[in-house]
Amino acid sequence: MVGIVIVSHSHVLAQGVCELVRQACPGGVSIAAAGGTDDPDQPLGTDATKIHAAIEQVGPADGVVLLVDMGSAILSAETAIELLPPNLHGNVRICAAPLVEGAVAAGVTASSGGDLETVIREATRSFSAKARQMGQDVSVEEVEGAQPASGASEVTVTMRGANGLHMRPAAQLVQAASRFQSTISVRNVERPESPSVSARSLTEVSTLGVGQNDRVAITADGPDADDALVALRELFERSFDEWDESAPQDGSEEEGERPQGVLVGVAASDGVAIGPAIFWSPAEPEVVRRTVDDVGAEWERLRRAIEQARREIDSLRRAGEASSDRATSQLMVAYELFLVDPVLVGKAHHRIIAERVNAESAWQWAIQDACVRYESSEDQYTRERGGDIREVGRRVLCLLAGLDVAPPTLEEPHILLADELDPSVIARLPAEKVLGIALARGGPTSHAAIMARARGIPAVMGIGRSLRTISLDTLVAVDGHRGYFFPEPDDANLRTLRASAEELRRQLAEARAKSLEPAVTRDGVAMRVLANVADLATTCAAIESGAEGIGLLRTEFLFRTRRDAPTEEEQYASLKEIVEAAAGRHLVVRTLDIGGDKPVPYWKFGREANPLLGQRGIRWCLEQQAMFKTHFRAIFRAASHGPLSVMLPMIASSHEVHLAKQVFVEALSELEKEGLAHDAKIKLGIMVEVPSAVELIEHLLEEVSFVSIGTNDLSQYAMAADRTNAHVASLVDALHPAVLSMVRRVVIAGKAAGRPVCVCGEVAADPLAVPLLVGLGVREVSVSPPAVPRVKEAIRALDVKRAETWAKEACRFDSADEVRHYVEGRLER
Repeated sequence: MVGIVIVSHSHVLAQGVCELVRQACPGGVSIAAAGGTDDPDQPLGTDATKIHAAIEQVGPADGVVLLVDMGSAILSAETAIELLPPNLHGNVRICAAPLVEGAVAAGVTASSGGDLETVIREATRSFSAKARQMGQDVSVEEVEGAQPASGASEVTVTMRGANGLHMRPAAQLVQAASRFQSTISVRNVERPESPSVSARSLTEVSTLGVGQNDRVAITADGPDADDALVALRELFERSFDEWDESAPQDGSEEEGERPQGVLVGVAASDGVAIGPAIFWSPAEPEVVRRTVDDVGAEWERLRRAIEQARREIDSLRRAGEASSDRATSQLMVAYELFLVDPVLVGKAHHRIIAERVNAESAWQWAIQDACVRYESSEDQYTRERGGDIREVGRRVLCLLAGLDVAPPTLEEPHILLADELDPSVIARLPAEKVLGIALARGGPTSHAAIMARARGIPAVMGIGRSLRTISLDTLVAVDGHRGYFFPEPDDANLRTLRASAEELRRQLAEARAKSLEPAVTRDGVAMRVLANVADLATTCAAIESGAEGIGLLRTEFLFRTRRDAPTEEEQYASLKEIVEAAAGRHLVVRTLDIGGDKPVPYWKFGREANPLLGQRGIRWCLEQQAMFKTHFRAIFRAASHGPLSVMLPMIASSHEVHLAKQVFVEALSELEKEGLAHDAKIKLGIMVEVPSAVELIEHLLEEVSFVSIGTNDLSQYAMAADRTNAHVASLVDALHPAVLSMVRRVVIAGKAAGRPVCVCGEVAADPLAVPLLVGLGVREVSVSPPAVPRVKEAIRALDVKRAETWAKEACRFDSADEVRHYVEGRLER
């Protein structure tokens, strides 16, 4: 990390700037103060020896930036640099940025991994940003010494996506731009009045109003400008890998043909629902502007609320990722980017400092300012994004006010009515308790509509405020195909609606019957399609979807929804239910995988600089011998009720397997002595999620009966990119040739050792990946329950010999994008 030294004539000022930077950089920053002198009679001044000591304290391995206040501070800083060894002089730089703004910009950039040149550039341009915010016309070139715009590289691309550059593709653009050192800006060519905005700001990019077929100019200036333009142009050329989010067509008849008593809205999610109504209003915090004395404490309040909101949204993202719910996971990535958007957060921070107002008032102002820009757009899709950012903002305001942001509690199945619904609320609703959704506002392209479709919940939107007049438990009906909402439907309407619902059920039954058939390729090669599950409900859903077994049962559900650790009896009872629900199908239980991005509140993991590289999975369990043995005992006892194997997560070496086996054997021995029913011949397997496990796979296969490749973690470790970090998550792609080659090696080794190999990562549900996995020799996959039918269909359409050729070719490419384009081209033929 680049170090920062604050040089000031005042000791207090230097310390204060350091504290401000630390608060602005919760992830940590290397910074030191070198202010004032040690002379009590002349405390104001600068001292080269103190500056020299501060430089040595923070660096200079990755470089050091010195920010100075005025006059002799520059001379003292230059003298301090001269005191360093000559080979370090070029690695320590004095920056001409304003002290306070420059220090904050430098700290944020350094803590995000920026190199020395990037930190200096971002610190220097902080003055021009402030000047523009205050309405002053200041040339960026004049202030930061940047190259003239004419020296920058530029490409023009076309936005092909049906909904334009809306929030999700904008989030991908921001993620991609953040990987480069160059200064990158974008503008909408179709709107001459549209300004160039930073490609690193989601709120700025999303308000450009870029629609389908609009041209976008991308400008990059810096050491990797050409690479940046190639990467961003490729994003546009492949339409940001957008999934089909088309809404059901509005099938409403002419006015005279509408049923009696119907309220006409917008068809948002197909299906028919009939049931009692419940209207839900989320907590609405009251914001009162107050003047505050301690602006640092107020900024810290806001920062903590934003961070808590980010953690909650990240939890939803992980849940979506774990269940292969791409709609949820990608929407939550975009929500996270809103919460770390430097423009949005910077405006709130500036308002707290400049106007000495409370956090609630500053944050509300920043959110409203962003919403105005969204909602003034001529494009409907962009206007609807205003509701998204308002919901993100409301979540932070609720946390500041101590209000509950949980979704509604439904004891019995209902049709949920509301003015609007945050997609994160829909993501947490129990599907079995929500028969349908009817909203006063919103349209078919709103994220609430997208989420309703993703979860298969019938929905109608844009009905109006009359929904508020409907009493609790009033019988209502939703027709998500025609966009109709029936308050208290009469007998004739009920007959029609029930007939429509029955026809839908018949169609679903036909589809389910097909999903129960085996998955066999066109040339007669059988594949086993299993399911990844997280609890009893998802196990039942897996069986319904046609899964031939459970390839991965995540046992974290036993631990994460409690205030204390579950007992052996509690674990056993829950696991027994799941084994019985599997109805004789084989079940693979993964032992507890917590730590990293999966904490448990009652176990303190301690602060780790890189938690995904720390005490997680098997490492944590081996540190908790008593807990681990209890866990094994519960699993072994559950195995007496049906076929079951056990699997260890995050194995990196044979030594870890040996240690786990000791606990494994002790648990079995104890159960034998106590006479408790259990399976003494239970098989042990491992997850291959760490590159070292791939390298040692032949040795590991000697220790276990089977392996399962977890491509989600394997991809992030192979690419050295944290998949929970919105800025680099796009690098984590299991279709990267490096990951595919790892899969191939494990499959070959498994075949040679006579050990089954399953792929249970999210990639197994990707239609573009299925042919490659089959071609690599994979004969068993485990996916989320909803994905089982479509994976089986994809397998049935394949010819193994052709798939083998595709897989061999794919491993020769250089990137995941090339692999995707190659497979897409083959499938289209």
